[in-house]
Amino acid sequence: MIPCESGARAVFKSLKSFWRREEGVSTIETLLWFPFVLMMILAMADFYFVQTRQALVLRMLDMGTRSFATGQIKSCSEFRYRMMVDLAETMPSMTSSCNIEGSILTASLTVGAYDLGMGIVSKFLGDFTIVSSGMQTFEYVPDTAVEKDTNTQTNTGESA
Repeated sequence: MIPCESGARAVFKSLKSFWRREEGVSTIETLLWFPFVLMMILAMADFYFVQTRQALVLRMLDMGTRSFATGQIKSCSEFRYRMMVDLAETMPSMTSSCNIEGSILTASLTVGAYDLGMGIVSKFLGDFTIVSSGMQTFEYVPDTAVEKDTNTQTNTGESA
């Protein structure tokens, strides 16, 4: 008997018993499903970040228009500046606009959807933008009855 032959038989026998065992069956199923489950969890987290940051934008817009209406902010340029400074770190592509007609202030903030999320789902949204608009009636008499701000200010991500 050749010793090499008995070694080959032993290897074949151990491989045969390895294929018959069912101890690792759940491991294979886990490996197949894990990427899908992980993507679902990350997509939910990304959607959470998009919704949370959109709520932040709406809150900042609400606070800004309220400050404007109560006289804490005096002009559209000051309103735009405050919005840019407050949201510069989290949303670098944000733009803002402001319009005063009589005693009504109309303001809007535009944010790219890719700035809102973590980039898992929001990366695929491309040029999709979210526009938040707010209106507020003045509680004091503004210096200028009509101020139209046709120039929108784009945030470059740098704060002063």
